[in-house]
Amino acid sequence: MTRDYREFIKERIAADSDFGNGLYQYCTDLLQSSDVEDRRDGESMLRNYFGADALRAARLEADTPVEPASNAAN
Repeated sequence: MTRDYREFIKERIAADSDFGNGLYQYCTDLLQSSDVEDRRDGESMLRNYFGADALRAARLEADTPVEPASNAAN
């Protein structure tokens, strides 16, 4: 019997937080890509492995520009 690949990835995410964090970051990076296929892949992976709520949060994160840190030491 073969295992469902999605279930294997979900189990790995649950067992290995570094893997889960890395995969989530990779997906959010894909959402910020200028390539339509990359964005679609990122959305698909987020939906399949992290759920609809994580996809919504990642979309918001991807749409929010990150401002560079200012130099506080003057």
